[in-house]
Amino acid sequence: MANQELPQKIASFYSELEAASVKFPDTQRECSKNSDAFKKQYENTVNENRLLRIAIIGQVKAGKSSFLNTFLFDGEEVLPKAATPKTANLTIIRHDDDCRVEIEFYSQSDWDRLKASANEYRSIKEKYDIWVADRNKQGKPIPTNPNSASVASYKAAFEMVEAAGVNCLDIPSLIASKKQTIRFDDLSLMREQLDEYVGDSGKLTPVTKAVYLYVNEPRLLDLEIVDTPGLNDPVPARTERTRETLKETDVAFFLSQTGASFFDQNDVNLLVSQLPSEGISYFVLIGSRYDSALQGCLQAKSLLEAVIEVKELSSHAENTLRSFLDNNEYINPEIKAKLLGCLPPIFISSIMQNFTIKDRSKWDTNETWTYGRLQVLADKWPDFSLDNETLLKLANFSAITEKYDNIKNNKQNILDQKIAALAPAAAQKLQELIHRTIERSETSIAILQQKGIADLDRQERQLHKQVESVKAGVGEVIGDLVTLCSQKAIDMKAKIREETSGLSKINEKTGTRREWVTKTIAVSGGGACSRTRYEDASYERNVTYSYLTVNDALDNLRAGAVFAEKGIEKMFSDIIEPKGLRSALLKVILNSFDAADDTFDPNFFKRIIQDTISQIEFPSVAIDTSSMIEELANMFSQSELVGADLEKLRYELKKAMSHLCSQGIMALEKEVTNFKAKMQSIQETLGTTLIEKSLSEIKKLKNEMQNKEQEIEEYTACIRACEQISQKVSQEIT
Repeated sequence: MANQELPQKIASFYSELEAASVKFPDTQRECSKNSDAFKKQYENTVNENRLLRIAIIGQVKAGKSSFLNTFLFDGEEVLPKAATPKTANLTIIRHDDDCRVEIEFYSQSDWDRLKASANEYRSIKEKYDIWVADRNKQGKPIPTNPNSASVASYKAAFEMVEAAGVNCLDIPSLIASKKQTIRFDDLSLMREQLDEYVGDSGKLTPVTKAVYLYVNEPRLLDLEIVDTPGLNDPVPARTERTRETLKETDVAFFLSQTGASFFDQNDVNLLVSQLPSEGISYFVLIGSRYDSALQGCLQAKSLLEAVIEVKELSSHAENTLRSFLDNNEYINPEIKAKLLGCLPPIFISSIMQNFTIKDRSKWDTNETWTYGRLQVLADKWPDFSLDNETLLKLANFSAITEKYDNIKNNKQNILDQKIAALAPAAAQKLQELIHRTIERSETSIAILQQKGIADLDRQERQLHKQVESVKAGVGEVIGDLVTLCSQKAIDMKAKIREETSGLSKINEKTGTRREWVTKTIAVSGGGACSRTRYEDASYERNVTYSYLTVNDALDNLRAGAVFAEKGIEKMFSDIIEPKGLRSALLKVILNSFDAADDTFDPNFFKRIIQDTISQIEFPSVAIDTSSMIEELANMFSQSELVGADLEKLRYELKKAMSHLCSQGIMALEKEVTNFKAKMQSIQETLGTTLIEKSLSEIKKLKNEMQNKEQEIEEYTACIRACEQISQKVSQEIT
């Protein structure tokens, strides 16, 4: 079959299935929805003038904008870096001779949702303030309130709505205008204007939903680059726009910060759960901020040792991804294959690349600071220097350029592959819907043939009894999880205390330096009667001394935060092991219903359970150490400390680590409370859903019992029509 005939064929088959599924209105709605979606997907894919879309994705603050500034704009900060989730925006970059920026504002419904979330945050904060007051009365310390993923969306919305009020924005007028356009001749001038819309303190930042940037950049010919706000973006309106954009994306560059948390479980969860099942055909996994990882190799004695240590992250990334995919059978097999194809990762450093292409006078504060840190390593490692050749090799942008050029050169092949993949994917989706319709018809026929109204009445009464049994069973499973959570939380608190206690101690280092020493020596005159004279003689000698470094203390603070964050996240991922939880809940249901009525479809309950489990969010904990690090760093003017400063650093680090420990434990307690509330909600929802779905089906069957023979004929006709459609799909779509 020719590609151009595919849309008509798919539409025709869905139309036939919709006509055959008159007994199932939900199937008819799905037919119409799928048909329209395929038509749009096909038209977008085969458009001759279509740009190849490359998305830059990852968590907020993964270094996406820094990467693009280096790669596309030679290190010039054209794209603002998101200081916080509230300032992150979806940015689409295209080539055009008419250089301009188009700003898209939130819609009225978007803004209404943001205001509702802001009100929710106010309520949460009021409860927190009451808790703080109680702690004050009891004389207990008040840990800093950590940023928790469970309230991040509300907090970001609150900050945006508050900023809009402070900036005296005329929200109705901005929403009504929908878009604004800014034209520019100079990138730096454009950036100054853009700051008003997306900058951290920009007046219109709170109402900006997306940015379209058109620049006269040859590297963008035939391409479109999408800088996403992060797959963990807490603002729902932006998340929805991002996901819709990704459905039409061809290639994805996934950035994860190189280091202890590189491509961890949280990254994989976000990648798999947020990406659309269709669209992206090629993935590139990038480890960003490679320079930061090198700085973290505290025990390395050479650059070679540090590089080997960092490259071990490749194995870690592969193990994390394979483990997740192996334990999640519901992920599309095609997506699994594509994700595995992104290994091994490419490690890069935007800042090291910038050192080689930017004039030193144009370095920003972070670049200057990082260069100083790297200079310390260059003094320490005999095989490391900050010459351009070494920096370019470590920055590794040549590997990205090679990937990018290959993608550009293979644009048509990539699009052709997407077109070729449309037919089998569409056929599979059709067949799945057809087979579900056949199964539902067969189940209905079996019930109509084997049961009467009295049986259904009895079954309805039994259902209420069995659902109570299910609720009890589900309650037991959930209770076990809650108990396990409490036990693991106790262990986790002990681990956080132990780890932060260990990290509050830093070992002295030994250094040597050359010193000039003056010594008075006796000098003989040489003759028998000559007098001995004394002279001062100066010479250089090696002196050994002990010292501590502020950087070691700061690294320990960062390591403590990472330990607490990742430890809490892993604790919950161990508790909520999806495969085991799904099996336990399904066993409860089957044990309750099999004996009561074998006409109930286990797969029906399996789908309900899977939908429920998918609503469980793995917590993403972020403990903000920036203020502690800044305060500690500003206490000392020298990086190497000796004498009295040694004890001062030890004391201040111990105090900061104690504060960090309190933050970690508070974050844990907060997530435990959220988890227990979520489990209670799931327990109640699952039982209610079972009752409603089952009783609705019984009511439908009772009505059909009034004209049993005709209903059976209609279901049989539906099965015959579905089988014929299925056969035609197999024969005509390849």
